[in-house]
Amino acid sequence: QVKLFYSELDEVSIEISEDLFSILEYVRLGVNDRFRYYPLEEVKIFFKDNATYEIKTNVLFEPPQYEKKTLFHIYNANQALMNKLKNGLKLTPAEEKDLFNLPAT
Repeated sequence: QVKLFYSELDEVSIEISEDLFSILEYVRLGVNDRFRYYPLEEVKIFFKDNATYEIKTNVLFEPPQYEKKTLFHIYNANQALMNKLKNGLKLTPAEEKDLFNLPAT
């Protein structure tokens, strides 16, 4: 009845064998409704015959790469949206959707 791990992330995978307990955590990343889960960190607990254990942690994360053109487009669209908000202009339905995604982008 011991808590072996705690994760605030959306997805984890767990593998169990007689002498190993492995936890792989994933982080959800993406832009413009294109999200993927990327491996973040793996923790392995090795159980030994003499009732001891060893914990090994391995960071696996490799950040996704985006085209500069796409990033500039997102940045410029966000700037235009912020300017409309600052000036009190009415937003279109598409802009309201973009407003919801603004913190993530």
